[in-house]
Amino acid sequence: ATNDAGLGMLQALGFRFLDKRGNLLGTGGKIMSQVASIDTSAVHPALKETRFTIACDVHNPFCGSDGATYVFAPQKGADAKMVKELEAGMQALSQVIRSATGKDISNIPGAGAAGGMGGGFLAFLNAELKPGIRLMLDALDFGKKIKGADLIFTGEGRADRQTAMGKVPSGILEEARKQNIPVIVLAGSIEDADQMNTPTVNNWTPPKKITEVMIEVQPVSALLKPYILPKVNQTASMIPTNTAIKPKLVARRNGFLEK
Repeated sequence: ATNDAGLGMLQALGFRFLDKRGNLLGTGGKIMSQVASIDTSAVHPALKETRFTIACDVHNPFCGSDGATYVFAPQKGADAKMVKELEAGMQALSQVIRSATGKDISNIPGAGAAGGMGGGFLAFLNAELKPGIRLMLDALDFGKKIKGADLIFTGEGRADRQTAMGKVPSGILEEARKQNIPVIVLAGSIEDADQMNTPTVNNWTPPKKITEVMIEVQPVSALLKPYILPKVNQTASMIPTNTAIKPKLVARRNGFLEK
């Protein structure tokens, strides 16, 4: 877990970050607000000829309300005071980067990935940011594999507003929509349902409705069938009734439960 805009990675590659007096700074997110200049004299020359394709699992910008710090730092253990300090550091560093490189990374989608490491790649290396889910779906030829499917199940530990920011379920939903295939996301928990049901700045077009169906695990297999049946019926009732999709699903559900 990191929120240092990729400075640690860049230091490992030979970049040196200096304060206003020209003193070499240490490591960690705490130095971001102190960076005044960047020394690239020790950077390996091969980096100039190297190109990077960076897989990002989110579309978040470098800083701001939807940026790396406000969205992800609390998950990594930062309290309110730390979040404020880290965000101030991200904002200050983005201005230094702009002055040093001419690149404004503050609002670029994906620059906030991995605690701002996406922005570090963009600023100092020959890098291109691509959605990680898109790279994976293209590599798997996912569009062809789902042809003819009646329904797609995917999953996530917790479905929340980040799900709409480039996570795996949003990529699968986008691909499935091209073929009018309904998608069900199985999640350990659901949060921010109201936000997920509203279009966002990340071009997220919400499904018809995100709701929660609570299913508890029963350890005794003899109880499984009578317990699961009403839950399956409840899930099936949430699926759109358009055309032949639902009848097929219900038939397969009944056939499964009869076995």
